[in-house]
Amino acid sequence: MDLANRPEYLDRNEFYFLSQKDVIRQFCSRWGETLKDALTPTIDDKLRMGLLLFHEDVREYVPDLLGKTLAAPNGENNNNNRPNMDANTGRKNSARHVLFNMFKDKEVVVFLPRMWLDPSTHEKIDEIKGKGRFDNYADFNPNNESRIGLPWDFKSSMTVLSKFLTEYRAIIVKWTKDTGGGCGDDATYTCWQQRDAHALASYQNQIAHLYITPVYMHDKEYNFLLVDKKDNLPTECQIEDDFSGATPATKPSTKEKEEDKVLTTLTDVMKAISASRSLQTEKFMELLDGKNEYEPSDSALVVQQIKAITDLIGTYKTECDCLNAQKDQILSSKGSRDEKRKRLEPVLTDLNLKQKVVKQLNLTLEKQTAELAKINGDNEDGNDSDIFDDVSIHST
Repeated sequence: MDLANRPEYLDRNEFYFLSQKDVIRQFCSRWGETLKDALTPTIDDKLRMGLLLFHEDVREYVPDLLGKTLAAPNGENNNNNRPNMDANTGRKNSARHVLFNMFKDKEVVVFLPRMWLDPSTHEKIDEIKGKGRFDNYADFNPNNESRIGLPWDFKSSMTVLSKFLTEYRAIIVKWTKDTGGGCGDDATYTCWQQRDAHALASYQNQIAHLYITPVYMHDKEYNFLLVDKKDNLPTECQIEDDFSGATPATKPSTKEKEEDKVLTTLTDVMKAISASRSLQTEKFMELLDGKNEYEPSDSALVVQQIKAITDLIGTYKTECDCLNAQKDQILSSKGSRDEKRKRLEPVLTDLNLKQKVVKQLNLTLEKQTAELAKINGDNEDGNDSDIFDDVSIHST
């Protein structure tokens, strides 16, 4: 009231009073940003949230947060571990609240990984993204007090977590494809876990996502907590999808299904197989038909046929094992039933054909083995009695 009693205001009939709160609100609405805008996740916010996931108080909850908690120590989902499965929701909620409290606490300091702070990182990032990019876009501060001090609530902090995980996973999915190629710089890698973490920057289409690289470096230190790791296919199954450029197997029509029922001879089944084994099949068929220098009754011809049959059995059994591995991988992967069904159709079609081949080859092997025994029995001088010495027959 001292202001109102000053001499220069004594002749005033009216006096207006405005609260400081109202004035600040008015100024903010006209020239400032709203609270909603202020809480929009920034790079520093997402980086802080990403690094907090590796804090000793949070690490054990990461599988729960990502929805990949194992039902048992060995990863088996069975009824004996039902209590552990049911506890997942409680652990997940607990982890979120721990993250929330740490995220808005100025006393909780997070650190960038040593690899990122190494002087060589500056040079490597500029080499990948372009000169000057590190200086312009890598000035991260996960302990930015002006951001930590905002009035974060639980919902807004979980928005930061969700935004970070979405951006991180989108890049990691491409990173873990194991193509063995890439853009050419690092074209000889065979395992994404062993690649230089700096190379991840080349997978980031937006320079604003550069902050993901130091998070990944931390992830690598802790054995890839944030990455969905899948078992590799066996070495013998890591083959091209198609050897000859033939059209991939598709869902058979009704007519094709009817024709498939009459594939009762070895020749019919062979014709239904992909051209990936065309050369080997051609040589085998020539032997089977006797189109070579041997006479049909010659034991040497039968030996060659048996060898060819045995080799083909081994080849197709290996391919069946590979297809079964692919089938199991599809069944255990994420996705809807319709998506899995579409991916399974060509695999099961190919597997069915190859299983028929193995069956027919075994029948033919028995026939040719009996034929060879008959020929050997007819030889009075017994010169061919040791004809099996060079033939290895594997029963299935």
